[in-house]
Amino acid sequence: MKFTVLKENFFKGLNVVGKAINSRTSMPILSNVLIKTEKGRLSMTASGLQLSITAKIGAKVDSDGAIAVPARLLAEFVSQVSGEKIDAELKGSIFKVNTDKSSASFAGADAGEFPTIDLVDKGLEVELSAKEFTQVLQLVGFTVASDEGRPVLTGIYCKAEGSSIIFAGTDGFRMAEYKMKLGKSVSEKIEFIVPARSFIEVGRAFVTEDEKLTLVVDPERNLVAMKAADMEAHFRIIDGEYPDYQSIIPAEFSSEVHISKSEFENGIKLANIFSRESGNMVKLVVKKGSVESISQPTETGSSSNEMSAEVTGEEVEIAFNAKYLLEFLANATEDDLVFKISEPLKPGLFKFEGKDHYLYIVMPMKANW
Repeated sequence: MKFTVLKENFFKGLNVVGKAINSRTSMPILSNVLIKTEKGRLSMTASGLQLSITAKIGAKVDSDGAIAVPARLLAEFVSQVSGEKIDAELKGSIFKVNTDKSSASFAGADAGEFPTIDLVDKGLEVELSAKEFTQVLQLVGFTVASDEGRPVLTGIYCKAEGSSIIFAGTDGFRMAEYKMKLGKSVSEKIEFIVPARSFIEVGRAFVTEDEKLTLVVDPERNLVAMKAADMEAHFRIIDGEYPDYQSIIPAEFSSEVHISKSEFENGIKLANIFSRESGNMVKLVVKKGSVESISQPTETGSSSNEMSAEVTGEEVEIAFNAKYLLEFLANATEDDLVFKISEPLKPGLFKFEGKDHYLYIVMPMKANW
């Protein structure tokens, strides 16, 4: 194998496929990237078994071949060398990389040792807007559980039906749902759960490459593929039933608040200065014309902050974990917010003014003060 490639493209490909590698793998071969030339192009593949990524780039190919090379070392070397082009050649099991001023030799492993990747060749296709998909990742991703005690909660729930697809995430204390319109309707309803961490990381890398993303779902083999431009990733679907998160959304609300993101965020941050000592509990007092954020009194003090707001309905007091409110506000993509509440022990609903595609639900905390 012998080829010449642009350094920028080579490094970008190595960086993307490297996201599939699990540093805790028990299979040494999976710490490598499989490099091979085919049809005048360079293909790079990495796998963690639960996730596999392949990227293809243009190259001047003098001879074909394949080799598995230590991924981290190769990516680090390519990122540091100067020059626009990289010449690479395989001699026996040694992969040699050269630029005008630098050279390196990597001890490779036989390509045949690299595990066969489960590919999604056919299935139900869902075409997404790459730009809007970045908002999905931002607005849903932060709600997913990090504790692997309940695997389904570490995933993002996806349901495609008709002309829309729903993405949802929850950790049991709060949840988010984003409904995206599809340019092309799907032929049948499909539901699946994808590992959130890898789905988000790969998704962010892929959206920079194309205006559209395509998800291909193969439920029989428990696989989902994400495809964009010359890259594709294959995720193993998480087994299990996703909780019926919609059942916790109150059918009615007694109060509705319209408030600016900056005003609300500042009020929560001020109350949270003192609430950190009491489990981050912040009480919101909703009254005509304003919302007051109050921290639970502690030995070090307390605070109350009045925020201007447009309020309709009843006056209500309700407490939330400030962390859950601040994470929502940090990721919110709109300046005008609406939140609805009913009773002190029923969930609150947050959304964007005039928009129905997104909602964020937070479970309340019981305040005895």
